Amino acid sequence: MRSIQGLFVSTLIFVLGFGAAAEAQQQVSFRRHILPILQSNCLKCHKATYKDEKGRNRKPKSGLRLDGKGWILLGGENGATIVPGNPTQSPLYVRVSLDPDDDDIMPAKGDALSKKQVALIKNWIAQGAVFGSWVGKSGPGANAVKTAQAAASITKLSTPTLRVYAEIGTGMKPAPSPAIERAAGQKCQVVPVTPKSPLLRVAFVSNEASVGDSDLAKLEQLASHITHLGLAKTRITDGALVPVSRMRKLTRLDLNQTAITDEGLKSLTTLSELRHLNLHSTDVTDEGIQVLGQLPKLERLYLWNTKVTKRGVQNIRRLLPRTKISYELVLPRPDPAAGTNSRRRRR
Repeated sequence: MRSIQGLFVSTLIFVLGFGAAAEAQQQVSFRRHILPILQSNCLKCHKATYKDEKGRNRKPKSGLRLDGKGWILLGGENGATIVPGNPTQSPLYVRVSLDPDDDDIMPAKGDALSKKQVALIKNWIAQGAVFGSWVGKSGPGANAVKTAQAAASITKLSTPTLRVYAEIGTGMKPAPSPAIERAAGQKCQVVPVTPKSPLLRVAFVSNEASVGDSDLAKLEQLASHITHLGLAKTRITDGALVPVSRMRKLTRLDLNQTAITDEGLKSLTTLSELRHLNLHSTDVTDEGIQVLGQLPKLERLYLWNTKVTKRGVQNIRRLLPRTKISYELVLPRPDPAAGTNSRRRRR
């Protein structure tokens, strides 16, 4: 009996010891896991002021330095960048986890972080953002860091786009998982627009050729939650924009290279939160785009390779004086320092 009990105790100790070891292996090391990510992707823009090859002073963007423990905890002009223990309240994690086409994604240049890198940052913050023995560049005083962290715990995420998500998502409950699964089916990707947000990003990547108007009808049960909708290169017609018109929290709509015409644009006038609209390579005309003047919050409008003329652009600019309208496709010059894999943004 004793031998059996001894065997049980020994086995229990082994199992518990193995579990503790496995848990220890999951602990994220700042020096080993996080620092290399920052060095490769962030420090070029977020370090102490330096002189470039032309002798110009280069200050850290947004006043944010990531080259020292104190600086990371202090944050920048927009407040703290991490809240230890709370990844979804930490702009550093939220911004690296955004869609690659999102204006607020970090890093702003070069490739987006891999899923593994994003997960490491998330887990490191969730585990308390422990720096170990690493200090880096000497930074601000302890009182300044303490004040910044205290403010971070009660401050909403601070970039313009993230503030929009926070504002229009206030008070919303997440869409039920079964509803998301039914809407997604085999063609659609449905994910939160930011971690834990009730707002959703919907796209049909790799399935565009098989997506038509009936697929949009399947999204109606999620209409109140969708804020990004990517329909580029799909086979939709103007009829698909009728269910889209019920997505009142839509902030970004991509219709490029679809069969949308002036008639379809009439359905979009209900989208009072719409900020970005891509009509690249559609059959819209000068007359049709005038209804977009009813979208008071529109910030970006893409019209290259359409039937819209310069006169039409001038007319819509009178209705939307604050909207940045891209009429001719211009790709920025590649940044030699960023390498050949950098993302190119359209202006």
